[in-house]
Amino acid sequence: MTAADKLSYVKEVSPNAGLKIIQAFSANANQNDFVEITLSTYGIKSVFNVLCQVHTTDNSVIVTEAATTAVASGVLKVTFPASNDGKKRSVLVFGQ
Repeated sequence: MTAADKLSYVKEVSPNAGLKIIQAFSANANQNDFVEITLSTYGIKSVFNVLCQVHTTDNSVIVTEAATTAVASGVLKVTFPASNDGKKRSVLVFGQ
């Protein structure tokens, strides 16, 4: 199962601001689940940074996690590390 199947939303946070910020959120993602985002949907040609965070304790402790990222054919794939099953996850994509 992939996090993409359980995605709560993907939305543009800062439209028309020069720097594009996209947020993807999953309420229940497991290890090795992934999110795929088609960058052209949000007008992104170059990715500058990807920030991933996980709720290690429900609605309480939020920490940065080291997810694996790759871009192929204009699709950003973010794969969550092998820890923290069934947790809320947020992915911020910064690009232009």
